[in-house]
Amino acid sequence: MKEQTKLLIQMSILFLVTFVIFGIIIVKEKSNIILNTKIEKIITQYIDKNYSDITTTLKKGKISYKDNTYTMKLTSTKNEHLYFYIKYSNKNITDTYEKDYIKGKSLLSYIPKQIEKNIKEITNEDVTIKIDKTLDQFTEKVQKEILQESNLQQLRFYNLTKKLSINDWSASQISQKISSFITNIESQNIKPRTYTLIITDQNHITKSLEINNLTYELIKNNTYIEIINDIISNKSSNIIKKYNITYKYLN
Repeated sequence: MKEQTKLLIQMSILFLVTFVIFGIIIVKEKSNIILNTKIEKIITQYIDKNYSDITTTLKKGKISYKDNTYTMKLTSTKNEHLYFYIKYSNKNITDTYEKDYIKGKSLLSYIPKQIEKNIKEITNEDVTIKIDKTLDQFTEKVQKEILQESNLQQLRFYNLTKKLSINDWSASQISQKISSFITNIESQNIKPRTYTLIITDQNHITKSLEINNLTYELIKNNTYIEIINDIISNKSSNIIKKYNITYKYLN
């Protein structure tokens, strides 16, 4: 009889604890729903006040909660990779609108990898793509092309970096190697704004040179070989300065 009573008490305690735990969970969930609704209203008012001119081109995401911060992601209807965040914490609202949306960090962090992938598929070349400007620094027409993300490797708005090897450290071979690479790239409708080429002597791998701001137009210029000669001679000439070419010896 005592054993039955003891078992009954234990079961009652277990039931009570379970009931309390589930009660707390339910109350917490309902509290979160109520609070999320309140926070969403605050953020929506913030959006209407600060971004009323672009609300029709923004898609609101669900509110997430982490580290005492409520976050909403707003994505451009023109491009899913262009977005910014609004964050609410301790009754303060901040956003990444200027950095991620106006300057386009969200989009311009994504695009280089896509261009690299496209170039790899077209040429089987491994290259590194970098965009030096922010989105707002481009003209409206260029911004529109970037947002459309159609054949961006054909749009002259990025820098392409490539490592090249030669077996004779001379101005003639370096200039020929650079010219051959750029001409081949351009012939396949890949059109960087500038090139950064890292030239390494395969017979002496510690002998390496990085040349910046090369362009397709420059290698067609009569002064191109003169520039390479001056670089090989480590000469900071007027012709190098004129075309804004910079270089440095590595290792």
